[in-house]
Formats: sequence, structure tokens, C-alpha cells
Amino acid sequence: MSCPAIIIPRKTETFTPVNTPSKQSLPIPKSQVPNTPKKRQKIPSSPSKYRVAMVRKKSRRTPRVAQIVQSLMAELSVIWLLLLGVFMVVVSSGVIAATWWEKSPAILQYGILWLYTLGFGFASWWTGKKDNLRLTTQGLRIVTLLLVPINFLAMDSFPLWHSFLGLVGMLVGSLSLTILTVKFFKDNNQSSNNSLPLLNHLGLTYLHWGWTLPGIPLIATYIGVIGTAVITFISPVNNSRNNQRILSFSLTEGIIIYALIILLVRAIFLAQVDVFQLSLAIGLCGWLMGWRSPPKTPWKWIGSCLLTLGWLLSVFVIPSQAIAISLLAIIWLGRRLKKYGSRLYFFMIFIIGVQIHWLLVRSPFSQPIWSNIIDFTNTSNHTFVLSSIVLF
Repeated sequence: MSCPAIIIPRKTETFTPVNTPSKQSLPIPKSQVPNTPKKRQKIPSSPSKYRVAMVRKKSRRTPRVAQIVQSLMAELSVIWLLLLGVFMVVVSSGVIAATWWEKSPAILQYGILWLYTLGFGFASWWTGKKDNLRLTTQGLRIVTLLLVPINFLAMDSFPLWHSFLGLVGMLVGSLSLTILTVKFFKDNNQSSNNSLPLLNHLGLTYLHWGWTLPGIPLIATYIGVIGTAVITFISPVNNSRNNQRILSFSLTEGIIIYALIILLVRAIFLAQVDVFQLSLAIGLCGWLMGWRSPPKTPWKWIGSCLLTLGWLLSVFVIPSQAIAISLLAIIWLGRRLKKYGSRLYFFMIFIIGVQIHWLLVRSPFSQPIWSNIIDFTNTSNHTFVLSSIVLF
């Protein structure tokens, strides 16, 4: 007999909660706090906040703008003072010239120009001490260097060596202006140790002495032009600087070109030297300008025009100078032919060579040589045969 199953109820255990700290309430040690990078501030989206930010930026830039405006006003004030000084000097010189300029001695006439030049030099020394007047300092130095050849021209034109006081004035003026030129050239060429431009400028300046003697103007002009050509040819060229310039020459080269122009202008217009005798000098100046100028610049075309002008002035009057100018043109074109390889340059060199042959035939120095060759070859009736052989 099976007995029934007895179901015993199971007691449910009750757990009393223990006051254990929760994970959220546990303090995290400082060493375990991650170093999260700070977020960048976002640009305010509202226009009012954006305007406030722009005003703050402008307020920060205001001192810089104020400094630029202040330096500009300082530059303008010095320029106005210089213009006022130039005006006063011109007016005073005009008054002196109108009243007793002819009665005053030559040393006094030159003294005004000398003091005027030293005034510009002293002003450049004074402005050179201020960092915000660099442009004015550079301009004053340029004016001073441009007045130096005029001073030496005036020493020779008055002339000052006719009296002992004039000789003293020439000595003082030449020494002071030479020292001033050396200092300014060193300040302008601090990064370069090349002293050839300084010697070139001083040489062109001192060549203004002694022009009252016969033949000196022509000799001095050719010495200046040929010496400048040699110095320019052997001086190194900085192509990186030339490509960054607006002009094709530096400030130092521009001052030398100015001194050379003063020499040529005095020879042609003041000393009345025959312009046909200076054709080679004019052509050489054009060759120099074209040789040192980069391609596709106005100075290249001006140089070629001066070279052509020198050839035109001498081709029918002085064939020997025309031959020398033609050789300079062949050197120039040969350089461009080697660089670019254009057929046009080859054709121009051939044409110039033909006209050199023609000029050699017409040259008075070659006439005895040609006569002896014709008599020796017995080609008096067929001179074109000998010319074709020489041309070949």
C-alpha cells in the first residue's frame, strides 16, 4: 500500500541589505583620473559674439597699426623738412647768383655746393640712428652720392687751382667727399666684400679733373667707359637678386651708371667733343647695359639701341670704331646664340660679319695691305674673287 507524498514547504531566506558603498559613490583616486585633452573653443555661432571677438582682435592689432602710422608720419615730416631745406638753398643760391655771384670768388661759389653736399651727408648720419627712418636715410645717401661727381666737376670748371686758397679748398673737398663716399658704399654693401664698384665710382669722379688741357676730355671719357666695362665684366653677378629686382641693376650699379652719364654729357655738351669720336664710347655703354640686364627687359632694348646708335655714328666716318662696335655685337649675340640656339641670332652674326668685311676693305689702314695683295695675286681686274675668298 503506497503512502501519499508529503510536500514540505520551503522556507524563503530573506537577505537583509548591508550598507555597502555603491560604485558611483566610491571616490576615484587622482592617479586614476584620465588626462583628457581640453577641447578647443568653438567660434561663437551668434553674430554678436563674433563681433565681440573681432573687436578684441582689432584691439590687439591697434598698437602695430599705430606704430606704422607713427613711423610713416616721422618719414613724411623729415621729407618735408628736406624739401623745405632744398627750396631755401635753391632760393638763396638764386639770390646770390642774381646779386653778386660773378663778383664772389670761385672758392666761395664751390663752398656753397660743398656745404650743401655735406648737409645731406650729415642728415643721413642723423636719420641713420633712428630705426623708423631707414627709407629716409637711404634716400639721403643716394642724393649725397649723386652730388659727389657734380662737386668734382665744379672744382675743375671754376677752376680752383689758380689760387692757393682754391687748392686748399680742392684738397679739403676731395678728401671729405672721398671719405663720405667710402663710408656710404660700405654701408650699402655690408654683405659684399667687393670693392670694385667703389673704385669704379671714385675713378669716374676724379676723371673730371684737368679738362682744360687739350685732349684730356676725350681721353678721360674713354678711360672711364673702358674701365667701367672691364670692372663690370669681371664683377660677379648675383642672379637670384637680379630676378627679384624691379630694375635690372642694383643701387650701387645705378649710381655708377649715373656717374658715367655725367661724364659723357659733360664731354658732349660742355667740352664740345666731337660726337663721332665718342661713337665707340656710346656703343660700349649700350653693350654694358645689354650684357648685365636680364632678358625681356626695357634696359636690354635700350642697350641694343645705344649699340646701334654708336655703329651708325661711326660706320661712315670712323670705320675702325664701327668694326669694334660690330665685334661687341657679335660677342653679345654669340652669348645669346649659345644660350637659346635661335637661328635668328646666327643670321644676325653672319650679316654683321659681312659688314665687318666691307668695313675692313674701306678702312684706310688696310688699303696698303689690299693693294699689295692685289698686285701679288695679279687680280686687279677681278677684285671680287679676292673678296669672296676672304669672306669665305
